[in-house]
Amino acid sequence: MLFADWLITEFGNPRAVRRAAESLGYAVRTVRSWRDLERFPNARAQEIIRLKSAGRVNIDAWRRVYLAKKDGEVTQ
Repeated sequence: MLFADWLITEFGNPRAVRRAAESLGYAVRTVRSWRDLERFPNARAQEIIRLKSAGRVNIDAWRRVYLAKKDGEVTQ
């Protein structure tokens, strides 16, 4: 499961980003940038996400999608 999918599954819409930010201990803007693949979390944030999601967020798959977007291979 990618991070954006986990946000919806765990926190619902439309307040998923705000609730996730509170749960993870990061700013809303930061969590939104991760969801939108504008930025990728550092190692510490990745571990927090892994723990809070009980391993449901597949960090490696998420990273591949992020890198593909950055390389211009993903259209949204």
